Amino acid sequence: MTAKRSGGALHHLWRGKSFVEAELDAHLDALPEALHRAAGARLPLDVVLGACGRLGAEIAAGGGFARELRESLVAVGGIAESEIDEGLKGISEFLRVPNLELKIRRELLGGGYEIRDPLDPRRFDPRDSVFESWAPLGFLVHVASANAFSVGVLSFVEGLLVSNVGFLKLSRADGDFPLLFLRRLVEHDPSGRLADYVFAARIGSDEPGRLAKVFREADGVAAWGGEDGIEGVRKLSPPHARFVDWGPKISFAYVSRGAIADPATYEAGLRAIAREACTIEQQACSSPQAVYFELEAGETAALERHAERLHALMCEESAKIPRVLPGEMEQAEITATLELARQEACLGLTRVYAAEEARVILEKKSGLRASPLFRTVWVKPLPRAKLVEVLRPLRAYLQTAGLHCERSEYGELADRLSHAGVLRVTPPGRMLESYLGEPHDGVYALARYARRMSFQAAESAGTLSRLGELAETVGDGREGGPKSPILTKEGFQSLVPPREASDLYFKSGGSTGKAKISVFTYEDYHTQMEFAAEGLRAAGLDPARDRCMNLFFGGGLYGGFLSFFSILEKLRAVQFPMSAHPDLGFVREIIVEHEVNTLLGMPSSIIQLFHEQGEALKKYGGVKKVFYGGEHFHDLQRKHFREHFGVEIIRSAAYGSVDAGPLGFQCEHCAGSAHHLHSGLHDLEVVEFERDVPVKRGEPGRLLVSVKRRKGQAIRRYEIGDTVREILEPCPCGRAQPRYELLGRHGDVFRVGGTFLNYQRFQRTLQERFDYAHEFQIRMPASTGSERERIYVLLVDAAGADVKAVRAALLDADHDLREAVEKDRALDLEVKSVALETFGRTPGSGKLVRIVDERGKRP
Repeated sequence: MTAKRSGGALHHLWRGKSFVEAELDAHLDALPEALHRAAGARLPLDVVLGACGRLGAEIAAGGGFARELRESLVAVGGIAESEIDEGLKGISEFLRVPNLELKIRRELLGGGYEIRDPLDPRRFDPRDSVFESWAPLGFLVHVASANAFSVGVLSFVEGLLVSNVGFLKLSRADGDFPLLFLRRLVEHDPSGRLADYVFAARIGSDEPGRLAKVFREADGVAAWGGEDGIEGVRKLSPPHARFVDWGPKISFAYVSRGAIADPATYEAGLRAIAREACTIEQQACSSPQAVYFELEAGETAALERHAERLHALMCEESAKIPRVLPGEMEQAEITATLELARQEACLGLTRVYAAEEARVILEKKSGLRASPLFRTVWVKPLPRAKLVEVLRPLRAYLQTAGLHCERSEYGELADRLSHAGVLRVTPPGRMLESYLGEPHDGVYALARYARRMSFQAAESAGTLSRLGELAETVGDGREGGPKSPILTKEGFQSLVPPREASDLYFKSGGSTGKAKISVFTYEDYHTQMEFAAEGLRAAGLDPARDRCMNLFFGGGLYGGFLSFFSILEKLRAVQFPMSAHPDLGFVREIIVEHEVNTLLGMPSSIIQLFHEQGEALKKYGGVKKVFYGGEHFHDLQRKHFREHFGVEIIRSAAYGSVDAGPLGFQCEHCAGSAHHLHSGLHDLEVVEFERDVPVKRGEPGRLLVSVKRRKGQAIRRYEIGDTVREILEPCPCGRAQPRYELLGRHGDVFRVGGTFLNYQRFQRTLQERFDYAHEFQIRMPASTGSERERIYVLLVDAAGADVKAVRAALLDADHDLREAVEKDRALDLEVKSVALETFGRTPGSGKLVRIVDERGKRP
């Protein structure tokens, strides 16, 4: 086959890389194999969002690549430079990650706040076992029209958002813009996974063999253009492929009697219509091609006044807008239309208002007609009573109506236009505009580029919220990875989000005496609550059967009560939003009377409830599940609740922080402080205690959190103050999310006597060997000048502990402590019983300061 001349320097793309014409046939023969390779693994949404966001930012910055794109469009010709600039600006806005996430939420997720992967099967109703998701069509071929340079590449991006392998079919005359764009998009993916989904080639309509090799593999075909072009593409498409028709549309303006009656309103609206009729030479489907006035057929004089005024305004506006002259065929159509209208004027049917700047053709018949464009419009009479009758026959082609009317008329006229088949109703001057998430031609593109899947799971999926929990997790495809500096608490507080990303304010801690604030958008909050709800189900809450009482604290900007209200709402579980109510008798009364079987709250609140209302709750015996947060539920306490009150499940409701959100959750196989990571929300790192370098896998260290989905305060490598150890063994529950054992706050690990000690280990020894369930404090006093450091373990005197026995047990249980005290003689250990009020506490919340380090002070 003879090679045809390419419309630009680039020829084709194969898996995101350019290749020359001589290789085209070999590549097309290998297309089935390439598709099988891509179909074997789903394209992660974060990869697409990350690449799009980076490319959009590069175009918006206006650097070298943006200039290259612009020059490629100028070289093609036929597009005003101002239109190119506006088009590139629109593309960069489209590619912004928040805008793409909004598009996904609107088009695939029902418009809710949550930002989640629409291709991950999740329970359609949290109370049953049916899972649903969107799925890609597979191989999606895009055939774009030549008169709108952005539609092909943006349609391609839409296909990628739902994990379709894309093939952009270009004509031989097309310029380089689409190929430059797609190649650069692939280059912006550091993971390298996007390349398998990006193909493009210049293939002419007179190359049926090559076209057949592409189209026979198609699972979907998206076609843009005129009727003849779309029909030609339809004939190439295989019967099994979904054909997505983005065909020609026609738009018009309608001026009501109410608007005509108000001179100021009338003039402003008519000028806006005139401006839109001159902008981009009416090449957009939303450009007005006709202007209707609410007049009867016999009101000719009035119609002529309106047509004359519209023509004058079009000439004025045309002088302000750079022109793109029509080609020979377009000019011939304009000339033929005007000449025919002038002939019909002899019969009294029409009147022509023509100048070099613009043309208006008055026609007494109301039927809608397409304009020859390039600043040419029809003016026609149409009473509102006949709107549906006149327009409905063309309902398959109607798109936008620019409605110029009084407020009192809007409801009726908009309803009539809707019944006629119009897809968009805008004010004059906004016909060419669009808003984020707006449907295109009355439908959402992403839903047309995807199919709906359903899964009926077995009972073994009882604690799963989505099937993706069982799949391999992937890293974040966006910027801000491990090379970012570690973000400290102070650094976090300096992250002040813009007002538009500040919807919810929560108190973050305050244990140091001064309250701190964390800021979220509603999207941030609801996305986090969606994941937290998954974690609560994994922990054992059954939303179909459990009757839950929310006992967390609320008010004062605390997020606990509000968060768990949202979590239970997302699970659609029965909920009694009690909060930490002081009247525990009333709390107990509601639990018994309404057969509550599940309690959620802080351990101290729940322990206090059972302490004061224990006899009645023991007699009731219906509380079977306790989910706690904010504090630890110690082994002795668990044992007491199981043996005395018949509680069967006691698990963490969630592990997290206000700053970073829900970090982890427990499944039925997570004992003690072990938690799975919410890998859909976060990436975690573990670094050494004294150096900012990664630990060996499985070793303890400081926890760093990177939040994947956060619009407000961007969190990358945030040190939240916890210490953890990764659990390397796979979890028997089957989930792929990694597991970590929580070792306590970073302050719980301290260096003394040349070794690292852990407050949690002291606590475990006291509980297991002495049934000690009270508070205790570790104090390291100021140096006295001796070579040995000292450590005091302070117990509550009311516990009556044998301090000598406790000291011996602590040394026996902790090899590092014993070695520092007895072998190296670098440390003195003393256990004391003291009054509870002598313990050091934070001035703000009154919480116990577990470790008091006075070594830097003078004795």
